[in-house]
Amino acid sequence: MSISYESISMDHDKPEAVSPHFHEILGDDVELTNDTGTRVGHHLFLDEASQVKEERKTSGESVWRVLNERQINMIAFSGTIGNGLFLGSGRSLASAGPGGAVLGYILMGTVISSVVSCLGEMTALMPVNAPIMEFPRRFLDRGVGFAVGWIYWFAYAVLAADQLVAVANTIRFKYIDDNGTHLEWVTGGSVHAAVWVSVVLITVTLINTLPVKYYGQLEYVFGCIKLSFLVLVILMMVILDTMQPLDNRYHSTPVGTQYWDSPYSFFAPRYTVRGHMSGEVQREIRGSVGAFLGMWTTFTNIIFSYVGMDMAAATAAESKALSNAESMKMASRKVSIRVVTLYTLCMLTASFLVPYNHPFLNGGGQSESSHSIFLIAVVQGGLPAAAHFFNAIYMFSAFASGINTMYVSSRVLHTLALRDQTGPEFITRRLRQCHNGVPLRAVLVTGALMCLGYLGTGSSGQVSNSTMPDAEIDKLSLTTIEWLVETERTRDELHSVMFDCVHCRLCYLSRLL
Repeated sequence: MSISYESISMDHDKPEAVSPHFHEILGDDVELTNDTGTRVGHHLFLDEASQVKEERKTSGESVWRVLNERQINMIAFSGTIGNGLFLGSGRSLASAGPGGAVLGYILMGTVISSVVSCLGEMTALMPVNAPIMEFPRRFLDRGVGFAVGWIYWFAYAVLAADQLVAVANTIRFKYIDDNGTHLEWVTGGSVHAAVWVSVVLITVTLINTLPVKYYGQLEYVFGCIKLSFLVLVILMMVILDTMQPLDNRYHSTPVGTQYWDSPYSFFAPRYTVRGHMSGEVQREIRGSVGAFLGMWTTFTNIIFSYVGMDMAAATAAESKALSNAESMKMASRKVSIRVVTLYTLCMLTASFLVPYNHPFLNGGGQSESSHSIFLIAVVQGGLPAAAHFFNAIYMFSAFASGINTMYVSSRVLHTLALRDQTGPEFITRRLRQCHNGVPLRAVLVTGALMCLGYLGTGSSGQVSNSTMPDAEIDKLSLTTIEWLVETERTRDELHSVMFDCVHCRLCYLSRLL
């Protein structure tokens, strides 16, 4: 196997337009066979590659390499931090208990960090554009790279659509408990969710049409806001756990560790099986089997919370630091350390304030935000006004994550078009085109798929007040969007396994050279 590399100069002032193909040739490799027809390797033609590269520079089919290391770090960080933590942590606490939830974040964080580290090490060793698709294609099979690219695009587009629904749900905020606390955003509840989805979809699409240098600066600011909020949450949870309660309706003494001690426990003592649509309890499983099922459910929820940590590799085509091996490795390591540490500390501090059997964590609550353990903690700590601030941050986080996921999805689609893997030539030719380094048509096509978010604009209250045909349509729509989100969770698990296989294959081939 003969592999050649081109060096990329980073000393220019004007951003270099590059095509998201692999660095070595930026073209297609030719399969070699022996006399019997057995494949023996690939040969890379540099002359043809240079010609392809120049043609794409002059034809406006290239993105610009303008993102620096700090922007890439924050893009990956901001894309990961979202409602998977803020809203999903409540499901993890209810399923596994306080100790099980914290343990789950540590274990799954270790697993996902190892996958991201493998990807970072491979990118540092072989600095290619679009490593998400190129490594499976090069070290496993061409078909695997093709499949990974399409799955990646579809999954991130669906995830972006889910973020639109999350924004609409957080705007319709309502929190009413048995102790007399009533919190509500009246304006959000009076407007149909489809209107909010439309507004957010248009805004997210417009932001993704900006030149990438402005997008990088914007995401850096968003990432700093999210990082500051997570630090604030951790400090506030510690203070609320140790201080004298401000509202005696919930606690008369500092909470301390009472939700970890008897009659509570380290793991949840039972696992509850609920109806998919009704939410009614169908069965309870106790003992060690129930604890195991609770932990297993928590693992799947937590994996979804860590989605986005591989965005550092997905931005390789627009990274200034791609040729700097140490920068690519450090980018993946920094994101992993930050996310896993902050997630674990958030879960640990909040688990002291909210019991795993809280009714809002087990099917109760009037809105999505009411299921958040952090919001419940500040309400029970006597700071109901802070709940409005928390809900605003949840809305902002979903909005920022929607921008990130749409960015990644559109760039993957553009890369597929550059490799002639998007169908007929008249479609592929248009998807390749860039304006100011932005693949506008790929962004618009991704935005069209994000219209799937309209399927999630129904709610249980709206269904019950609708006519029978409308209610059935709403149920079908909600089931469809939930199934698509579950597909995204499966995608993350499959890609983790695939990247580990690619890393093993790379190590094997390295020993043969």
